Amino acid sequence: MPLSKHPNQHNLSSSVLNQEACYAFENGEGFKKGNTQVIPKNRRMGRITYSQMIVAGALVAYKHMTGNLEGTYICAKSWFSGSWVIKRLNGLNGVYIEGPYQKGEKWVLNGEAWDGDWIKIGD
Repeated sequence: MPLSKHPNQHNLSSSVLNQEACYAFENGEGFKKGNTQVIPKNRRMGRITYSQMIVAGALVAYKHMTGNLEGTYICAKSWFSGSWVIKRLNGLNGVYIEGPYQKGEKWVLNGEAWDGDWIKIGD
């Protein structure tokens, strides 16, 4: 069967996109493909100190690589909280999000109820 007719082609390509985007985010590299963009910022002495992940125009993750704010912060509560956002966030180190499965339910982040607001991963 030709690749263009593969029934899971969309899933395969979105998986590769997710891996590339998450790698760029974790390593402070620039990336732009589809609805996802990673923007490295604030070069100091040749090193990136801050990285942003934007999905469908919404900031969903940022990472401070130095200083007292060091760490990864995520948010699923934006004007667009579709499956793309959850897929991208689930590709980041230390993040596993489930749900919500019904309207009004909360997400579950690493085994804990979560309302989708900004949170630092690992705290």
